[in-house]
Amino acid sequence: MLTAHPVPTEVTPLQSRTFREDELTRIYSFEAPYLIDKLIKEHIFEHADDARLHFRELKRWLVACQMDRSRAWDMYSRMIDEVWHQFALFTRQYVDFSIECFGHYIHHAPGNSPDMKEFREHRQPATIEDFAQYYANLFDEPLPDAWYNDRFVKINTRLINNRAGQMNVRLAEDRAELVGARGAILVQVNPWAKETLDFLAKNEIFFVREMPGKLRNDDRVALAAVLMQQDVLRLAP
Repeated sequence: MLTAHPVPTEVTPLQSRTFREDELTRIYSFEAPYLIDKLIKEHIFEHADDARLHFRELKRWLVACQMDRSRAWDMYSRMIDEVWHQFALFTRQYVDFSIECFGHYIHHAPGNSPDMKEFREHRQPATIEDFAQYYANLFDEPLPDAWYNDRFVKINTRLINNRAGQMNVRLAEDRAELVGARGAILVQVNPWAKETLDFLAKNEIFFVREMPGKLRNDDRVALAAVLMQQDVLRLAP
């Protein structure tokens, strides 16, 4: 049995505002073919449709955050955050987008920045479940799978291990456990899957399909998803 404790990603706050219909149309219709090309070329996405969908979700998230600053909305999707990061690297185009669509430059900064910490101290935290409800009310459709990191994991997904070399594996009576540096149990699996945990404890970057042991492919995907929720693994660009 696997145990998981998802850890959301924090982001920079944005100024609140009310949008006119023509302003929303301008934001949602904004296209960045150069960004889509880069996302494909660097293998962040395999298909242009997936890249465009994640870019659409980034624009929706930026709008949603500015329309309701009573909550501290996190950037819940690592892939959408990566799209944001890659977009910001096109400095001139990103500045133009920010100014033309939102009236000010939108920073992409770590969640532990001073401005972010001060902002969050005066806002109610919001879970991804809170965001899903807010999103459904705002856009009249359910939150897409793109927002759930674990749902993006496939057998051919490439992952980065944030804690390679900092974890240990131990055997209990009826289970094998992957243990963090401070003794916290990250996952528990059947003893015959110890080989897989040994691999996860040491390897820094790998494809899900490369995880050894007697696991089925769907078990490999499920195990990787659990460790992504715990911020042990992340999607590789």
